[in-house]
Amino acid sequence: MAAQQPELDHTFVNLTDDPAEGRGARRTYIRRAVMKNFHKRRNQKKRASRNEGEATSSSIPENGPLEPVTLIDWQSGPPSRALIPNFLLFEQRKLSGLPMMQISNFILRFLCGQASKVAHDSSLVGFVHPSSEHELEVNLEGAAMKPSPLKTCQNLLRAYGSYKSDTLSWSVDKEPLWEMIHQHQEWIYSKAREPASCSIELLIPTFNPWELLSAAQCLAIYVLLRVKLGKNNRSFPNGDIALLYTLGALFRRLQFERLLDITHHPSDDWRQWVFCESFIRIATIYFTLNVIVSMEFGLPCNSPQDWNIDDMPLPASKASWGAQNTTDWTKFTKVLPPYKQLKWRDLLSPAASNDCPVEEWKESSDELGMVVTMAMTVRAQQLRDRSQSSSSSRML
Repeated sequence: MAAQQPELDHTFVNLTDDPAEGRGARRTYIRRAVMKNFHKRRNQKKRASRNEGEATSSSIPENGPLEPVTLIDWQSGPPSRALIPNFLLFEQRKLSGLPMMQISNFILRFLCGQASKVAHDSSLVGFVHPSSEHELEVNLEGAAMKPSPLKTCQNLLRAYGSYKSDTLSWSVDKEPLWEMIHQHQEWIYSKAREPASCSIELLIPTFNPWELLSAAQCLAIYVLLRVKLGKNNRSFPNGDIALLYTLGALFRRLQFERLLDITHHPSDDWRQWVFCESFIRIATIYFTLNVIVSMEFGLPCNSPQDWNIDDMPLPASKASWGAQNTTDWTKFTKVLPPYKQLKWRDLLSPAASNDCPVEEWKESSDELGMVVTMAMTVRAQQLRDRSQSSSSSRML
C-alpha cells in the first residue's frame, strides 16, 4: 500500500531560510487568480461579435452585470505549498495595550474615510492632488470622452454606492458595486502588466505616466473600500488578493518604466513634484495600512528596488501639497526646509530639541503626516514587543 502524501499547508507564509524560494510559483498563481475572468470574457465577446444576433449561454452582455465567479481556480494553480492564506487579509492586528488599539482604530477610521470622500470630491482625499486630473487631460488627447481610472472609480461609487444618513459616510456593501470594481480591477491589471508578461496577440495599449498615477489612486481607494467593508463581497471573491496584487503591478510598471526615483524628489519642476509626491502618498497609505492590518500574502518585497517602510520619505508639508500652481509651490518650498531628506525611520529617533528637523516637520505636516506619526508610534511598540518576545524565547 502506497504511503499517503502529506497534506499541503495552503498558506502564503513561506517559512524558509530562503524567502525567495517558490516566489515564481506564487507570482504565477496569483497572476492567474487575478486575470482568470479577463480572458474568458474577452473570448466570449469575440464570439458574440462574430455571431451577432445569436443568443448563446456563454456570451456576456456588453453592459450587463457579471455572474459572481470564484477567482481562485484550484485546477489551474501551480503545485505549490504556498497557495491560499489561512488568515484574513486586512484583519486588524492585535496590539498590546488599550492606547495602541485606540490609535490603531483612529488610523483605520481616517483611512477608510479617505475612500468615502472620493464620491463627494476627489480633491478631499489626502493622496489625490487637485492638479493631477488636469495634467491627465492635458497629456491625453480626447480625455473628455475617456474618463480616467480615478474618475471611473468616482462614477462607480456615485452610481452604485449610497449614503449612510446625511454624513460623508458611504455604504459599500452592495454586490453590483463590487461586480463593477471587479471588472475595473481586471481592466487596470491588463494595462499595467509589464510587456514581457504579455503575448503579442494580447498586447493592450498601456498607461501613460499620469494615467498610471490615476490607476494607482483608484486601486488605493478600492483597497480602502475593501478594508472598510471588512470582508470580500461575494461578487468579488478573493478581491483582497486581486486588489493588492494589481496595486503592486502598477508600482512594478512604475519601476519598469523608470518614471520615478523617490530618492531624488524634484525640486525645480512642480508638475514632476506633484507626480512624485502623489505616488509617495499612495505608498504611504499602503505602508500605514500594513502597520495596522495584516497584508502579507506571500510575495516578499526584499529586492533592492523595492520600497520599504523605514526608507519611505515623509509626506510633504501641508503648504507644499496644497499649492495650486508653480508660483505658490516655489514660494513654500523656498521658505520651508527640505523635508524630503527625512524618512519614516527618523520618527523613531529621539528628538534632540524642539527645533530639530523632525519636530519642524510635525509642525507643518498635514493630516496624513500626523497619521504616519501615529503609525510609527504603533510600529515602535510592535518592534519592542517583538524584541521582548525574542529575548524571552532565547531564555527558555
